Amino acid sequence: MKQFLSKLFLFAATFLLLMNVLVLIGNSLTKHKVRNVYTLPQGTKYVVMGNSRPECSINDSLIEHLSNFSKSGEAYFYTYLKVKELLSYNKKLEAALIQFTLEDITTKRDDWVWNKINLSSNYDNHSYAMTMDEYNVLMTQNLAGFIYVHHFQTIVRQFRNIFLMNDIERKKQWGGYLPLSKENTEKTTEVTTPTDSLKISPIHKKYLIETIKLLSDNNVKVFLISTPLLKPDKDRLSQVQVNEELGKYSLGTHYIDFQNFPLSNSDFADPWHLNRKGAIKFSKFLNTLLNEGVLNHSDSLQNLIEIKMKSQSVL
Repeated sequence: MKQFLSKLFLFAATFLLLMNVLVLIGNSLTKHKVRNVYTLPQGTKYVVMGNSRPECSINDSLIEHLSNFSKSGEAYFYTYLKVKELLSYNKKLEAALIQFTLEDITTKRDDWVWNKINLSSNYDNHSYAMTMDEYNVLMTQNLAGFIYVHHFQTIVRQFRNIFLMNDIERKKQWGGYLPLSKENTEKTTEVTTPTDSLKISPIHKKYLIETIKLLSDNNVKVFLISTPLLKPDKDRLSQVQVNEELGKYSLGTHYIDFQNFPLSNSDFADPWHLNRKGAIKFSKFLNTLLNEGVLNHSDSLQNLIEIKMKSQSVL
């Protein structure tokens, strides 16, 4: 019996060692391949990061010098890892626009980091860029899920991404503009974000702050944005509230609320996401703002943008 257990232990140890070696090889190959994913077109000054709202709202093909790197269900935990890589390959970025609501730093976003589905869809893309801090978060919150994706799923997916995908297909794994064709059929009820009943998550808040610090340390301006909603949140954020929540880390960071951008019901896929038609209208407006240098007006920036949004007509 002892001999059997010894052989079983030796087999398990050898198997895990082999899996870890393959993961390390996969991470090394992934790091080499993602250079093309993270290297932005020459002349890119602005990058958009966040979840499905900017992913569906900002068509970067219509905006000069801007790349959309947003991805559905992306928490700041993964945004931080992407920003870290973007900065290593792009030294001339001037500004980052990051989707932000208070809900994004509450425990409601926990599942976006470590539940089975999101861990499975994100880990193989970002594990090579993680440090022990990120590994500890995942192991502490979902050890079983971490063991599964680390030792089994990641190997298969990394080698698929490396050898079976071209650069265009590979880039889609990390994010980009996602056009939606459907039109909203839901009632135009007021959108509410009941953050009072939600608990602020130290993890999500930490990674947003780390992202801001990383960008600021590399002389990249940070703009936290809220993209258009069918019905603006009745408890809309202000720059003062953002400053209070993020403390000293909000210094130099500007909050821009685009929720009131004039659009019709047919410009939305649902109350939270623009469809293709709505994205064209909003993206052209954003392109005009950038070309006019509006982001350089740090004083009364929101007031200036409100004036420009009111000048837009709903078509």
